[in-house]
Amino acid sequence: MALSLETAALIWTLCSERLPGSIVDLGSGYSSFVVRNWVKASGHRPVVWSVDDDARWLQRSRQYCEERGVDASNFTTWDVFRHTPLKFDLILYDLGRMPVRFENVGRALDLCSPSGIVVVDDMHKFNYHKEVERVLAEKGFTGVDMRESTTDAHEGRHCWLATR
Repeated sequence: MALSLETAALIWTLCSERLPGSIVDLGSGYSSFVVRNWVKASGHRPVVWSVDDDARWLQRSRQYCEERGVDASNFTTWDVFRHTPLKFDLILYDLGRMPVRFENVGRALDLCSPSGIVVVDDMHKFNYHKEVERVLAEKGFTGVDMRESTTDAHEGRHCWLATR
């Protein structure tokens, strides 16, 4: 399922306000386009990565970006990327199906720079918020429920923001 327009607007705003030097989209798709389109529109030049656990979906995401005239570099699979030493100022976490997300939320948080921010999408999913809260506390992060700003009409999807 594509990123909601409400969360896309939040991501655009975060990029515009924070001007991150590095961004990783863990769970490629429309979110990759949103970030890369913001880069094109803003003239700001952060390092941007798009990562997915599904190689075919990753290729479709890259192609979508290419067809719309935005940068399509730095697309890779989670298996290749997961042990990167890089740290990111903005992380979008929407990786794979729910079992994959549960398993890797801690790894995603480990990629956050000291002043970075993490957008954790699909917090409406059954019991997902409980696991995210547990891992946030374990890793020393604070979560902010963005339900009021990002709930969509489709199925009540919304995100949280996490910072140290």
